[in-house]
Amino acid sequence: EIETPILIKSQDSRLTRTENSRLSKTQDSRLTKSQDSKLTKSQDSRLTKSQDSKFTKSQDSRLTRTENSRLTKSQDSRLSKSQVSKLNKSQDSRLTKSQDSKLNKSRDSRLTKSQDSELTKSQDSRLTKSQDSKLTKSQDSRLTRTENSRLSKTQD
Repeated sequence: EIETPILIKSQDSRLTRTENSRLSKTQDSRLTKSQDSKLTKSQDSRLTKSQDSKFTKSQDSRLTRTENSRLTKSQDSRLSKSQVSKLNKSQDSRLTKSQDSKLNKSRDSRLTKSQDSELTKSQDSRLTKSQDSKLTKSQDSRLTRTENSRLSKTQD
């Protein structure tokens, strides 16, 4: 009759304070503070502050503070703190800081500060202050102050 009572603190309740309990701080709740837990800050929730997290400030919430996001200044929600990343500074969750990343500052988002940006002040908005703007004072309104205006003092 030793093995018949299964309602001890180790097996059925599984609320021991030592080791190998499914509802302890290590395995089944998986809310440890160390390693290899599915709901820790590293792996399953993926809420780390460093790398490879889906729900960091860069990726899924994608509401960081700086540039290049469609739901703020440039892209989709993708508001990373650096530049031009769909899910972070480099690749998918693969937060590298070096080179050859598909979602880096140059290639896929194409929202650099210098040239070849699709959503910069020059191309997509097409509202620059210098030249070649469709809604400047010269072309579309056609109400310039000098010459060749249809609603000036001469013609119309």
